Amino acid sequence: MFLDVPVVKQSRSLSCESASACSLLRAAGFACADDMTVFNALPQSYDNPHRGFVGPVDSEAGSLPPGAAQEKVGGYGAYVEPLQAGLAALGVTARYTYDANLDALRALLDQGTPAMIIATHGLGMYGHQPVGFVPQDGGGEAVTVIRYEHSYAVVGYDAGGFWLIDPWSGSLDYADSARLDADWARLGRQALWLAPG
Repeated sequence: MFLDVPVVKQSRSLSCESASACSLLRAAGFACADDMTVFNALPQSYDNPHRGFVGPVDSEAGSLPPGAAQEKVGGYGAYVEPLQAGLAALGVTARYTYDANLDALRALLDQGTPAMIIATHGLGMYGHQPVGFVPQDGGGEAVTVIRYEHSYAVVGYDAGGFWLIDPWSGSLDYADSARLDADWARLGRQALWLAPG
């Protein structure tokens, strides 16, 4: 199973999620000039990626939000909730979930629906562990972040693994199921896809 999904390469160091969302938009027939189309619609947050994009978007890759680290502090990215809100601001309905599984991704692909996931750059190649901290922008609950947080558009699968669009390189890559699932789990198995209609 393989879907024809346009590759959108990120134009800024931390705009991966916006590029992945732009790939989904183009695949569904929506206009999306580039990753900044989505990025400019996202809510912003000082330090909580569940509430908005933690910027600045040109921060060094591998940065963590303020309060989560003593070194390499800066922009971080966004999780699925603000991505859904940003797409809604563009007039597009999206759905998201946590604790998804590989079978759920396969089911979406079988329906002709690509999805984007939140994992890490290189699917764990940097070896960092998640960090929990309490953000200023929130209700006092801890948030989990990880260095080199990254997104991918999931566009196909076979018996051994999945095809992913990596917005950093602008390439179509293949990941075996076990490696993908292990890395995806570190940030709660987040997935987002566009709703039909």
